[in-house]
Amino acid sequence: MIKVLIADDEKRIRDGLSSTIPWAELGMEVVGTAANGEAALALARETRPQIILTDVRMPRMDGLEFLKQAKAFLPRVKVVIISGYDDFSYAQQAVKLGVSDYLVKPVGEAEIRLVLEALCIDLHRESEVAVAPRLPGPGASVRLTEAVLRGDPAAAFQALGEWRLLGGDPGLEVARRQAIDLVDLLIQDLRQDGFEFREGESPSPALVHSTVLGLTEPTEVEAWLEDQVESLAAFVARNYRNNHRLIVRRALEFIDAHASGDLSAEQVAAAVGLSPNYFSHLFKKVRGQGFKDHLNAVRIEKARTLLATGGHKVYEVAQMVGFSDYKYFSAVFKKVTGTSPTRR
Repeated sequence: MIKVLIADDEKRIRDGLSSTIPWAELGMEVVGTAANGEAALALARETRPQIILTDVRMPRMDGLEFLKQAKAFLPRVKVVIISGYDDFSYAQQAVKLGVSDYLVKPVGEAEIRLVLEALCIDLHRESEVAVAPRLPGPGASVRLTEAVLRGDPAAAFQALGEWRLLGGDPGLEVARRQAIDLVDLLIQDLRQDGFEFREGESPSPALVHSTVLGLTEPTEVEAWLEDQVESLAAFVARNYRNNHRLIVRRALEFIDAHASGDLSAEQVAAAVGLSPNYFSHLFKKVRGQGFKDHLNAVRIEKARTLLATGGHKVYEVAQMVGFSDYKYFSAVFKKVTGTSPTRR
């Protein structure tokens, strides 16, 4: 757990920060609170926090002096000032002391949480900068990502095994770093693919980091990584139908692979697990064009490529890309491209 110290002369602020922020979820714990700079300094010496949240104006010793002295024995501590004073001179002094952020009260829980997550990641990356190798086996990483995005836990587990074999025996520290990087990458890819995680469905970056750094054996890291990969793949399988963008992307991949055959909307709908009517509605909603128009556009693009090679007659090309009627092919070709099909 990352240790956090809170210093503020207002009790309601200290209690509020201690009780409202989901510290355990972030992989952190509050190791002490102080009402003045002197008490905060004593606590800092005793608990050695990695993050300090402090006010500026406090009795006995103000926040800036407290930080100046604390930095002497905690040079890498991350500091966030939460002050009721939007004073440029305070901000200037804070910058000189290496303060990570300067927040002006009132501050919402969401804003503080974002700052804390960023600091947590910074701390772990700094501590492991000497052993921060990239992920092994880029091909295996791609296969693993694709298996997770397909929602296939079994394939994901197999791809993870291949990925680990390519990485050899990295040792504990490197294994930790690679596990963190891989899970961060997978979660990022899922979000980019349109998946939305409700609270508790996806570990925060801060919790991922703190959990992995708490593992003391390579086998523990391997077991944790297996659980995360299978859990994310299962999440995709459960939530696939709610992700319209992913459904249509899979439909596009299926269409591209089978466009030259006798392809129907019913076949594509079955491939993505939807009823034909709902698939047609969803496809047009997401793509802005109907299934048939898209299929024709794909076929015509393939036809243009074949015609450019000059190795086939026009009617042969029509059949090769899925048109059994030459006249219909010519009409669609002209509609899509503005010209008639000719062999070059």
